Amino acid sequence: MQITQSGEIQRTELPGMLATLCSYESLFGPNHPQTLNLAMQLGLALWRHGELDSARRMLEGCIRSLDWILGRDHDSRVQILNALRDILMLQGEASRAAAIQAELLDCLTRRLGAHHPDAEMVNNQLAAMLLITEEANRTLVDCPSHFVTN
Repeated sequence: MQITQSGEIQRTELPGMLATLCSYESLFGPNHPQTLNLAMQLGLALWRHGELDSARRMLEGCIRSLDWILGRDHDSRVQILNALRDILMLQGEASRAAAIQAELLDCLTRRLGAHHPDAEMVNNQLAAMLLITEEANRTLVDCPSHFVTN
C-alpha cells in the first residue's frame, strides 16, 4: 500500500483495499477486528478522496458492527462518528449530523467526564450545529410565506 508523506492513502490504492476487504470478509468474517479495521480505513480513505456516498455506506456498516463487537465507546467508533458527522454536514444533512454529534458527546462524556476539554469542545460544536439546524428549519418554514400573494 502506498501512503503519501502526509500519511494519506493514495486514490490508486482504493481498489486494492476493497479487494483485500472482500478477502478478509471471506477469510475472517465481516465482524472480525481485522476486517472491521480495514473497512474503517477504507471508509476514511474514501471520505478523504471525496467519495462521500461510498464512505458513508462503509462507515455506517462499521458503526453497526463496532457497537456489537468492540462497544459504543471504542476509539475506532469515535473516529468513525467524527467522519460520519463531517460527511453528513457536507451532504447537507445537518440534523442527522447533530444527532451523531450528540452521540459522540455521550461517548466522550462517559469515557472522559463532562468537564474534559474534548467533551466540552464537542458540546460546544453540538450547540453550534443545533443553532445552524434551527436557523435552517426556521428559514424553510418562513420561506413559503414570501411567495404568498394577496
